[in-house]
Amino acid sequence: MITVLGECHNNYNAATRLYAERFPDRRHPTNVTIHSLTVRARRRRLARQSRILTLK
Repeated sequence: MITVLGECHNNYNAATRLYAERFPDRRHPTNVTIHSLTVRARRRRLARQSRILTLK
């Protein structure tokens, strides 16, 4: 996703469209998803954190 964003010159909407066109058999991310991923990459927090569910 980040590579596609770079090809689109950091235009998140264009990256969303290009990703959907290039990978039609995958789930298509929204522009917000791509933005969140780039923010996490810049902060070097790409590893997923496990969420602890609390039962009430």
